[in-house]
Amino acid sequence: MNVMSIILDLVKNPRNFLNAVRLIYTMFMIRLIRPNNSIEILFNPNQGAVLSELRGLLSAHGSDKATKHNYDEFYFGFLSKIKNNRGVGVEIGIGTNNPCIPSSMGVDGIPGASLRSFRDFLPNVIILGADIDREILFSEPRIETFYLDQKNFTSFKPLLNRIGGLGGGIDFAVIDGLHQPLTDLISVRALLPYLKVGAKLFVEDVHPNDTNVVVWRLAERKFNAHYFKIAMHRAKSAYLIEIERHR
Repeated sequence: MNVMSIILDLVKNPRNFLNAVRLIYTMFMIRLIRPNNSIEILFNPNQGAVLSELRGLLSAHGSDKATKHNYDEFYFGFLSKIKNNRGVGVEIGIGTNNPCIPSSMGVDGIPGASLRSFRDFLPNVIILGADIDREILFSEPRIETFYLDQKNFTSFKPLLNRIGGLGGGIDFAVIDGLHQPLTDLISVRALLPYLKVGAKLFVEDVHPNDTNVVVWRLAERKFNAHYFKIAMHRAKSAYLIEIERHR
């Protein structure tokens, strides 16, 4: 499926057409993004860190990031370099187990599993999570969660205000919410200005159908290469998008 075929398919349905317009607008806004801080991560690799530690935490807390998926293999190299640092991590999508909510994990899912795993792997990092399901929001030591609707850019404000209050920079971020190109890119647009130099943002579960791949290939061209590098990794069951702020 080429770009023109996707556009023609979108305009047949008024709702899809509106989403296509929002998608193009979001890509345009991403191109205009300039970081709002000059904080640089000082990497301090933990020589004793091993992949099995992160994998074990994810499994113990009930996350599928290291079972159904192999995202832990992509995260470990970076997280082990900031393991000794103080900082801020963010995950969009706590993991609702309400089957009536889109992208639900199902009734057996454990909300907050990956938040707790990241918190335990990074002993000096504050973890901020956000989700549209208010019923699963919670607070624990070094974990705070917020209501967020990925379709609505303004709903990011409380989360972004908290990031600003913690020093204004994100060390790493994961987008694991609705898993749609538009909502993923809206989330990227919201978080990208807050990345520290050297920080990484990951977008999970970009499924390899033609539309998703074409949209992300188009989006890749819109990122400001002066500040950001983007790569698409083929993981076990989907693509993983990696965005790094390199200056």
